[in-house]
Amino acid sequence: MSVRLEHGGKVFGLLSVSIPAGPANEKEELSIFEEIAGDISYALYSLEMEEARKRAEKALRESEERYRNFLETLPDMVYTLRIFRPDITLEEKEKILNCIDEIKSANEDDVDGVITGVSDQLLPFIDGTILYSNKMASAILGYSLDRLGDINMAEIVAPEYLETALNFILTLFVQDSRHNLEYELMTANGDRIIVNVSANLIGEFPFYSQGVVRDITGHKQMEKTLKESETRFRAVVESAPDAIVSIDARGNVIFWNHAAEKIFGYSADEIIGKPVTRVIPERFREPYQKAMNRVISTGKTTIIGRPLELDGLKKDGSEFPLGLSIASWESGGQTFFTGLIHDITKRKQAERALRESEERYRTIVDTINEGFMVIDSKKILTYCNDWMAHLLGYPRDELLNRPVESFLDPLSAQNFLERFEKRGTAGGGQLELTWRKKNGGLVLSLTSYKSVIDDKELFHEWLAAVTDVTRLKTMEARLGQAQKLEAVGVLAAGIAHEINTPTQYIYSNLEFIAQGTRHLAELAGMSQQLVEAANSDKGVKEKIGEIENLLKDRDISYFIEEIPGALSGCVDGLSRVSKIVESMRYFSHPGEKKKSIMDINQALENAITISKKAGSFPARVSRFRGRVKPVAAEYNCQRQPGHR
Repeated sequence: MSVRLEHGGKVFGLLSVSIPAGPANEKEELSIFEEIAGDISYALYSLEMEEARKRAEKALRESEERYRNFLETLPDMVYTLRIFRPDITLEEKEKILNCIDEIKSANEDDVDGVITGVSDQLLPFIDGTILYSNKMASAILGYSLDRLGDINMAEIVAPEYLETALNFILTLFVQDSRHNLEYELMTANGDRIIVNVSANLIGEFPFYSQGVVRDITGHKQMEKTLKESETRFRAVVESAPDAIVSIDARGNVIFWNHAAEKIFGYSADEIIGKPVTRVIPERFREPYQKAMNRVISTGKTTIIGRPLELDGLKKDGSEFPLGLSIASWESGGQTFFTGLIHDITKRKQAERALRESEERYRTIVDTINEGFMVIDSKKILTYCNDWMAHLLGYPRDELLNRPVESFLDPLSAQNFLERFEKRGTAGGGQLELTWRKKNGGLVLSLTSYKSVIDDKELFHEWLAAVTDVTRLKTMEARLGQAQKLEAVGVLAAGIAHEINTPTQYIYSNLEFIAQGTRHLAELAGMSQQLVEAANSDKGVKEKIGEIENLLKDRDISYFIEEIPGALSGCVDGLSRVSKIVESMRYFSHPGEKKKSIMDINQALENAITISKKAGSFPARVSRFRGRVKPVAAEYNCQRQPGHR
């Protein structure tokens, strides 16, 4: 006989028994056998269930342990809060459940109003006891875990946020989901912290709220700082004189400051969300779109951070020049662009006016018959006009970027370098310089210069105007020579007059002496005849009469008396002439540049000798007593023009 061991829909095996054939009560035995099989099956089932229960309890304990360990390691506070008091009557419970049903059945738009309406009815039954909290709750709130085991939410929620917290708990009944709220909690030492509470509803009446509290004080402070920074940034950006425009990767405007409104004529409301091509002239839109597509697809661009000058399009359709500097930035995996734009119309006008002015002045400089140069602080010729190049016989390119002294004769180069080293930071002056032409010729010049200083009050360059005075210097030299010749002529006339007087005196004396000499010769002849007559006693008295007549007629005694004086006068005159000639030689001898010992007394005497009777007016000379000591000097006697 066999029976399956089965209980609760589960088969445990087969029970078989052998019974001798022929008993009269076979049915009764079979019933007893099946009952025994049922008891065995139940026993087996009970044993299996007990094992399953033990395994389940073990798994639950392990799960709870893992869950608890997880909760204890979380950086946030985890809590379980009992919402309503458990010690209430059935009538009070029914009242609470009715209010909750009213909240659950309210429309989404009416929920806040319903909660406000029932909160006063539910407030007396609110418990708010925190039944569980993890270790992080102690770290966040500063209370011990034992103290947190029975603390009430009214003790840790800031007073002004208590009503908000209660209403938040009631919102958990709206739907079975997690809700978030930010408010302030009070720590054990009285400090306030800002928290974000995320909670949901669990269990049946008296209902429980399980939630996570995250301390966001630092985050909020950072948000505040960021908001203040953003406010300051926005204030700066909005008050900036330049337009600041931001666009997204699609080219739509996402930011438009006040200066952009003034420059382009579009208000922020009109342009934000619209394509930036509205402010780009039609002819530039296609190149702009190609550049944007290239940046988006490759991430490469050559315009970021590089100043650009383009044309902009205003709302009224007019175009204007603008300066643009672009920066790119990324957020949320997308690329954005911000441009700093300023209207450069006035600058362009000023540049055009400056170019026109420079062109006018350059034309003037290049057409005047004066050399003009610019010499930098290293004495390098950085600019010269056509006349300067023509003056020196060089092509302009051969003159530029070369030292100025390389075009000067040695003495002028030395004078230039000495003056350049003393240039200071400002001022100007003049130099007489001799330039060497390409063909070897010389150009005498009067060079006027002016120092240019930079914004740091330091020397920057020389501006020099070169006047060719070669012909003028030649004419001056000729005029000087003519004046010298005139002076020599005047001096020669005076000297001739001075020499003529002693010469006439000598001539008269010599003529007188010659005449007296002839008379004396005649007397000597007669005396010889008298001697001869006396020796022959012939005509002695007659000869003596002739001699007496001769002595009387010729006044021989006068001649004899005056001839020594006449001879002395001749000697004095000749000495005078000799002295004048020597003084002339002394004055006509070229002077020496080096100093030597000379007798200034002799020089003065020579000057007096030459000039005291030269010209139309005789000189009056006054001498002082004594003599001047010889001195070392350069002696070069030259008559100055305009002086006699």
